[in-house]
Amino acid sequence: MKHLYLLVLILLTHAAQATPLTFRVDMRGQTVAAAGVHVAGNFQAAAGFPADWNPATTRLTDADNDGIYETTVNVPAGTYLYKFVNGNAWGGAELPTATCGVADGGGNVNRPVVVGAAAVRLPVVAFGGCNTQVRFAVNMRGQTVARTGVHVVGNFQALAGYGANWDATALPLADDNGDGIYEVQIALPAPGRFLYRFVNGNTTGAAETVPAACGTDDGTGTLARVLEATAAVNVVPAACFGT
Repeated sequence: MKHLYLLVLILLTHAAQATPLTFRVDMRGQTVAAAGVHVAGNFQAAAGFPADWNPATTRLTDADNDGIYETTVNVPAGTYLYKFVNGNAWGGAELPTATCGVADGGGNVNRPVVVGAAAVRLPVVAFGGCNTQVRFAVNMRGQTVARTGVHVVGNFQALAGYGANWDATALPLADDNGDGIYEVQIALPAPGRFLYRFVNGNTTGAAETVPAACGTDDGTGTLARVLEATAAVNVVPAACFGT
């Protein structure tokens, strides 16, 4: 009985830590295969499917027949790669360009998505197409990084599918190579001018104080950094946290 209780506790804990992640793809202009539309990636095992990168197990549906196919899975926080498949075999996989994905070294490009504590509902993207890409980066050298990590907040979040604007739990950055630079890449459905701040932790009280020299009023009397996302790929220079 004790072992059964521990197993149930572990399963409940895993379920509580899982975050909803919704994939959406525009198949208008495509001849949808009889086998349907799928998404494959390294999120699948974490979401409870038998294996990663299986083009036949994670199906998207179009309940309202508007040509937009979607599905929601539950995964732990982390960074994942994926691509859409027209059908259920790799021959029907999309071929996104390098501007909207990460090359795997074998000539293939996969789309990235980062998941934090808040539900993620990715913007609709055309099959094989590319939305406006934004890469945030902040230099945390000299800072004591909070146990809850580094996040970025702004008025772009709802548009990008990361919960509500200025939600400090939704969009974590990662330092994969240990150089003190924390980064994240997201997609926006359209270009625009946005405001943002970096957060050392996951509460609004842990947000950086942006200097007047590089900030603008966010409408509440607090300064925020400015993002001009007007190009296909927009890379934010890695400013030091709070400077």
